[in-house]
Amino acid sequence: MRKSTSQQAGKHAADDFGGKPFEQQAYVSEADTPGAPASGSLTPEADLPRWATRAPEGEKLESTQYADRVQHDLSFVKGTPGVPKPDPILVADNITRKFGGVTAVDVQHFEIERHGITALIGPNGAGKSSTIKILSGILTPDSGTCVIDGRVPWKDRRAHVSQIGVVFGQRSQLWWDVPVIDSFELIRDIYAVTEDVYKRNLRDLTDLLNLSELLKTPARSLSLGQRMRCEIAASLLHDPRILFLDEPTIGLDAVSKIAVREFVLDMNKRRGTTVILTTHDMQDVEALAQRVLLIGKGRILLDGTLDDIRRGGSGQIDETLAALYKQFDI
Repeated sequence: MRKSTSQQAGKHAADDFGGKPFEQQAYVSEADTPGAPASGSLTPEADLPRWATRAPEGEKLESTQYADRVQHDLSFVKGTPGVPKPDPILVADNITRKFGGVTAVDVQHFEIERHGITALIGPNGAGKSSTIKILSGILTPDSGTCVIDGRVPWKDRRAHVSQIGVVFGQRSQLWWDVPVIDSFELIRDIYAVTEDVYKRNLRDLTDLLNLSELLKTPARSLSLGQRMRCEIAASLLHDPRILFLDEPTIGLDAVSKIAVREFVLDMNKRRGTTVILTTHDMQDVEALAQRVLLIGKGRILLDGTLDDIRRGGSGQIDETLAALYKQFDI
């Protein structure tokens, strides 16, 4: 008989990971644990409920017992439906999406807090891009609910897209044969950005992303790094509250990657823009993300920080992550 997903997850978590038991620490809110730090901060193991810590040294847990504990941990980490974290900008419940007979997205519950930077990581085909497309209103899920800043993305699409920016690393929103500035002006008209706001944002984005020499160049003549900087600028001309970045540094050289990372951090701090990104580059995660969601087979398997993942192994972060994929069979 095939084991259930929860049993498999519990077994994987109970197995030795890189020679050591995998340690998972949960996000604990004040409402969940009296006297605990505010939601989004990690508490020491001593402050967590018994089930949220690993087995004491010398204590061996049966896999079924550990499975129950891990499932409890994961639901606690992701949040309990009906008990939102402080000021979430996004709340999703029971989102599913299939393509043919394959389930690409199967998310039970998660929330994203306002003004943070969250990274979705996982192997190819894990469901990261499909999740981003649902959250941005491009795809309609087969079931479930999602409210972002008071709107359902696929039902209130026009209002929703007016408040978000989206960048797909392998797609372009720039018109290929016209100068970049012409694309920007078309985007200004599409989003009905006022002249004052457009001029202010264009000036700031041009300075921050060093675009002055690129604005009169057709998109087809730009290098990949130059185009990506222009793509990010285009997605921010209308002052979105949320920025979705799907593999924003894919194929970029080291200098361009650093420029993109520095800009995203600056926008998050300067404007309080909520950022949700997918990436395979763990340096992106190290430089940007305050929170990491590990996705596999469309499901959220872990929710924490990069340090939580590092605790699972003693090698490089990429090696640790690869071992974690193997442990979760994704």
